[in-house]
Amino acid sequence: MKKLSLMLALAAAAMLPVTAMAQDTTKSKSSKKKGKSSTSTNSKSQANDGADNKASGNNKVETVPRTVAGKRVILSDEQIMLSNRAVEAANSGNYKEAELYYTASLKIGESNLVWYNQGFAQLKQDKCIAAKDSFEHVATAPILDDEDITPESVNQATEKALKQLREKCTATFKLNCSPQEMEVTIDSDSEIKCDDTEYAVIPGRHSLTGRTEKGFNTVVVDLPANMLTIAPIEVIDYEAIVDKAGITPEELQKRSTLFKALGYTFIGVGVAAAATGAVLDWYYWDQYRKDYKNPMGVDKNRHSKDQQVINIGYALIGVGSAMAVTGIILVVYDAVSIQPQYEELSRGRTAFVPTFAPLVTPDFTGFSLSTTF
Repeated sequence: MKKLSLMLALAAAAMLPVTAMAQDTTKSKSSKKKGKSSTSTNSKSQANDGADNKASGNNKVETVPRTVAGKRVILSDEQIMLSNRAVEAANSGNYKEAELYYTASLKIGESNLVWYNQGFAQLKQDKCIAAKDSFEHVATAPILDDEDITPESVNQATEKALKQLREKCTATFKLNCSPQEMEVTIDSDSEIKCDDTEYAVIPGRHSLTGRTEKGFNTVVVDLPANMLTIAPIEVIDYEAIVDKAGITPEELQKRSTLFKALGYTFIGVGVAAAATGAVLDWYYWDQYRKDYKNPMGVDKNRHSKDQQVINIGYALIGVGSAMAVTGIILVVYDAVSIQPQYEELSRGRTAFVPTFAPLVTPDFTGFSLSTTF
C-alpha cells in the first residue's frame, strides 16, 4: 500500500495534513512476505516506487483513478504523486504551485477532496471567484474512497472554507428594479429588497429573480470582488405593453411570416424572370444584330419575331428586377421593424418549460425536475 498525504482544512485558518491510504490494484507477493509497503512521501520516492514496480512486474502502477461501489473513486498513482507535491508546495507557502498540481490531478479525474484542496489553495491566493467555483464542485464530484476521510468531514471543511471566503472576499451590489415594487431573491434562497441597500456576497456568478403581480424574471449577474456593482432587474408588464402597442405578439408573428413569405417569393420569382429575360436577349440579340447590319436577304417575319422576343426579354428583366427589389424590401422591413417589436412584446410573456437533468449528491443519485417560466 502507498501512503497519501492530503490537505484537509479542519480549522478555519490553516490546512492540516491528513494521511490516507490508497490501495494498489494488485499487491506484490514479495511485499506480502516481507510485510513492507512503499511510502510515497515525495516525488523522488514516488518515482523509485514506479521503477521498482515496473522492474518486478508484480505491482501495477495506476495511471487513472478507479471507480468503486457507490460512485466512489480511488486516486491513481499519478494523482497521489501530484497531491504529495501539492502538499509540499503548500507547506512551503507556495500555494500557486500547489494549485497547479491539483489542477493537473483534476484533469486526470475528479474527486471531492481534490476539488476542496484546489479551492483552498486558490483561497490562499485571494482568487475569490475561482475558489468559490472549486468549492461548489465538492458536492457533486465523486467521493474519495477512504475510511479516514469521510464525505461529511470534507463537506464540513468546505463550509468552514466558504465562511472564510465570505469574510475574506466580498462583492457588494445594489439593485436597480423596474418596477420598484417587486420581490427579489438571490440564488433562489435569500430575499432582498429593491432599495438603496448595499448587499455583500461572495464574488462570482449569482442569479436574481424578481416577482410582481404581472410575472417574474430571472437574470444572471457576475459580481467582481471588492467593488460595488449595480444589478438591474426588470419584470415587464406584458398586458400594458400590448395595450400600448395595439397589437399582440401572435398578430405580429403572423405578419412577420407573411412578409417573409412574400419577400422570399418575390425575390425568387424576380431573379428567375430577370435571368430568363437575360438569356432570351443574349440568344436572339446576336442574330438580330447580324440581320440589322446586312438587311439584304433577311427574312422579315423572322426578324420581326426576334424583335418581339428581345422586347419580351427586356420586359422580363425589368419586371423581375422590380419583384426582387420588392422582395428584399419586405424581408428587410420584417427584420428591422416587425421582428424587434415582436421580441419586445414577447419578453413579458411566460411559458412553463419542464427540464429533467441528472442529479448526483453525496446522499442521492437520480434525476431532478426544474421549471422555467
